[in-house]
Amino acid sequence: MVKSNTDNKQSETISEISLRLKQKSAKNRKIRVRLTHPFKRPPHFTAHFMFFLLMLVSLVFSLAYLSSRGENTDLIATTKSLISDQKTYEKDFTSAGFDIENPNIILNPYKNSPLTALFIFETENEVSPTVTIKGRDEKTTISHQFEKTRKHFLPIYGLYPDTENIIHIAYEEPIEKKLDSNLSEEDKIVLKSLVKTVDREFKIKTDPLPAGLPQASVSNLDKAELNSDFYFFSPATKNNKMVAYDINGDIRWYLATPALWQNTRLNNGHLLVSTERLFSAPYYMTGLYEIDLLGKIYAEYSLPGGYHHDYFELQNGNLIVATNNFENSND
Repeated sequence: MVKSNTDNKQSETISEISLRLKQKSAKNRKIRVRLTHPFKRPPHFTAHFMFFLLMLVSLVFSLAYLSSRGENTDLIATTKSLISDQKTYEKDFTSAGFDIENPNIILNPYKNSPLTALFIFETENEVSPTVTIKGRDEKTTISHQFEKTRKHFLPIYGLYPDTENIIHIAYEEPIEKKLDSNLSEEDKIVLKSLVKTVDREFKIKTDPLPAGLPQASVSNLDKAELNSDFYFFSPATKNNKMVAYDINGDIRWYLATPALWQNTRLNNGHLLVSTERLFSAPYYMTGLYEIDLLGKIYAEYSLPGGYHHDYFELQNGNLIVATNNFENSND
């Protein structure tokens, strides 16, 4: 019996060994199958990888080169628009808390027309103010009456440079008076129509003219044939400024920012002047500004080929502007 048990144990042991050998053999066969199918890279893999690596290295070296050249930062500097600037200036154009005795007076309100100012105030009643800028004589004195309103934004043009200018603002307003109930209707109407005149004088001191402005010399002057209009001079180079003279040859207005070529007044009373930005040498500007004498910009007209020398306003308000087609240029 003992011998039989020993034989069974040996038989089982041999069976177990045989099973393990079969399992190991099968495992080896599986490994061999996996190894007989290695990963194959696509034929374009290496080329794409090398191209990507080359571009990455080039980018790193380019950034390092530009960062070492401080002067290159000017190449990406941006220019702030004059229109966005004026929105900042207009935040100060408030009438709240100001009256004729203490108006809000802003000299050169848009920072590009130094011989102008803006008077801002409120009145209890709707009134129609008349503004008078005193000149050296009657023909150079400027006067204008504005429409009735309670909030007043009065533009002042034609100030003399380096001078304490005198400005008068006058208007009529109703007399505040309590009506007697015993008065006849006719008398009440008469009393209601009574007005008083308000007339105030103000002084504004201006700065001297910048160097280089062209001075005018007047000869053979016949003032009887002339009025109070200004005579505008526009330069052909950025070294000069747009200037306006009165009949005595005194400078009464100029534009601080460069503006070249024509400066015709449009049908709506605005001026059309060139932008201050050069598009292409020697004289192509980026386009045109529509402005008033205060220097406020109402519109900017950008032209793909730039603007130079001339424009013409049609009766319907459209503009014909001299420009260029640089795509066909031989330069």
